[in-house]
Parts: sequence; C-alpha cells; structure tokens
Amino acid sequence: MSACYSVTLTAAIKDEQGALATTQKFIRDAKNTDFGLVDYLAQGVDISSLEGLIRVLLAGRKENSFTATDSDDGFRIYDSGFNASYGWESVMIEWFEAIAPHLADGSRLLIYPDSDFDLLVVEQGKAITKH
Repeated sequence: MSACYSVTLTAAIKDEQGALATTQKFIRDAKNTDFGLVDYLAQGVDISSLEGLIRVLLAGRKENSFTATDSDDGFRIYDSGFNASYGWESVMIEWFEAIAPHLADGSRLLIYPDSDFDLLVVEQGKAITKH
C-alpha cells in the first residue's frame, strides 16, 4: 500500500557542507529504507550533492512532479508530488529534524499525505512541529 504525497520544502541553507554530511549520514544509517540511489543515478541525479539528495528525499524522480525554484527572500522552494509507502512521511520528517541545525530560521517542511498534514518549522536551529 502507498500514500499520495504533496510536499513543499522551503529552505535557506546556512551550512551546506554540514547539511550534506548530515544527509549522507542519515541515508547511510537508515535501517530498512530503500532510497533508490541507483535509480536516481540512472536518471542523472548527482547524489553526491545536497541538491541531488534533496531530490532523493522528496522523491524527485523524472516520473514524479518535482520543481525547485528560488524565492526573492533567499529561500529555495522544492515542490514534489508522488506516491510512496506510508513510512516515507516519517523518513522526510526525521531527515528535516536532522538537518535543521544547518538551515536558517523560517525554513519549513509541509507534507500533505492522503489525509491531514504535517508542518515543521526551523526555530533557533531546531525543527518544531507546528501541526
């Protein structure tokens, strides 16, 4: 079974190397999680970069709806629509919590699964659950 997700990550990276290292460690240490790295490589995604790994975490495959745009206020906005296992919601939340110290305050992750939604916002280097 799977869920339909609509996800928006609005992020200003204040420490790209720290965010990259944390994301790489998160993926490396994840138990029972298939990130599909080989498939992303085959689609030309640079999985050695933070931008590429954000695509992986937000299921930014070619067959899914994925965009990344810059806002006027210094944030980069990633939007993704995809189907994934119900557990992918917790993967995205745990990853956002892990990289929060490397993000500017006001960065946020908004996840709409099949029903309800999750909203996390970075405040003083911590991901705070708002809903």
